[in-house]
Amino acid sequence: MSAVVLDSAGDTLSNRSVAWHSSDTSKVVISTNGLATARGYGPVTITATSDSVSGTAALRVLVPIARIDIRPFSAVLVPGGSIQYTAVLTGVDGNTLSDREIIWNSQAPGTTTVSAIGIATAAGMGQTAVTASSEGVTSSPSSITVTRPSFVSLFSGESSQHTCGVTAAGAVFCWGENLAGALGNGTITDSGVVGGLSYPTGVLQPGAITALATGDGFSCAVTAPSGVTYCWGAGDHNKLGNGSLENRLAPWPIIGGLFASGVAAEHKRGCLLATDSLAYCWGDTQQSPTAVPGARKFTALAGGQGGPAFCGLGVDSLAYCGFIAQQFPQPVPGGVKFVALTVGFQHACGVGADSLAYCWGQNSSGQLGDSTTTFRSTPAPVAGPVRFAALAAGGTFTCGLDSTGTAYCWGANDVGQLGSTTSPISLVPAAVSGGQGYSQLTAGSSHACGVTTGGVAYCWGWNAYGQLGDGSKTDRSTPVRVQGQP
Repeated sequence: MSAVVLDSAGDTLSNRSVAWHSSDTSKVVISTNGLATARGYGPVTITATSDSVSGTAALRVLVPIARIDIRPFSAVLVPGGSIQYTAVLTGVDGNTLSDREIIWNSQAPGTTTVSAIGIATAAGMGQTAVTASSEGVTSSPSSITVTRPSFVSLFSGESSQHTCGVTAAGAVFCWGENLAGALGNGTITDSGVVGGLSYPTGVLQPGAITALATGDGFSCAVTAPSGVTYCWGAGDHNKLGNGSLENRLAPWPIIGGLFASGVAAEHKRGCLLATDSLAYCWGDTQQSPTAVPGARKFTALAGGQGGPAFCGLGVDSLAYCGFIAQQFPQPVPGGVKFVALTVGFQHACGVGADSLAYCWGQNSSGQLGDSTTTFRSTPAPVAGPVRFAALAAGGTFTCGLDSTGTAYCWGANDVGQLGSTTSPISLVPAAVSGGQGYSQLTAGSSHACGVTTGGVAYCWGWNAYGQLGDGSKTDRSTPVRVQGQP
């Protein structure tokens, strides 16, 4: 340190003695000639005094960085997609360090660039790695793969503002709301950007996925060939089934040692279909999977919100609804035999063994498709000549596919969720615009998506969280192509 002694006029005075003082000698000691030597860590004040006049300077001894960890540890992006990296710096004292300058680097900028604040953006196909450096310490690399996924199936749910797609190899990509990690890519998306990603990113999955379901801010999936169920995202209401209320930003196994063939999710609960055909549910007050009372066997499960909560397709082809971990499955009145079921917000639908579509429950927006707004306590046939091969119930709307792959939707259309510019509601099935033929459909709270017979994913409806995956957050009343596909 050096001291400049000035008179009242501001002129430099020479040959004046200066006394030096440290406010904390456990951190810094200073010699008579101003040499400061660090002894510990933290802030100190250095004082120089001459002729009873003093000046001060702030000095801080930094803890040396011992390690830098960056998250996520790997990432899979589509061209044009981005992901936010974070760095955790640990000092030699074992504590987390802050306020250090971090330098981000991409090993192959032609594949992925990385900004000064750690946002990695896919620039081209291929593989690269991202590192973070500070004060001579560099993190281990995080691998990034940029690819164009081709989806065979899409998943969303009545209470979901995110969508997931599964490839033929069982890889999963998700997009949309990510405030608590529902996308499973190892990150959360700040509410300042409406909490979502508008393009697919890869789930940090433990293996190939055979079944998947999405709920309110969380997702669950079954891996092959083990049949182990993993969940990720918001941990409130015990809906991850792992005995904890913590959010998980990547797949985490549920507890209980069960092996599953299927999974379903709703607002704050999850259920799995075990390999013995029994249903087990968790969430709300139930921390881990618990057998649904009655020991009824099912071939499939479906989750929604409110009214039916969960429905199961019994081995007798009858529908049973309203069950959770503590409640018995209730047979749906009417005795209709079904081959598939779907659950929305206080309504449910199914494809009958006679190839007719039936719906029941709340109908204030015409979501039952029977040309009325009348509540139905028993399954009522969907109006019109169309025979459906598959159905997907959303919030207050429903979509279906006929045997030719033509998509139809009915019910509320306030944000374009019917996939057409028809009136604010439609009481009967209306064809989705665009003319594409679809092989599979899914429906979220106010959006829907489908995979065409040519293997291309499209979405339409509400898009505030980017749940349509088209790179925007603009609502769409007609189908738009999900970003990054071949």
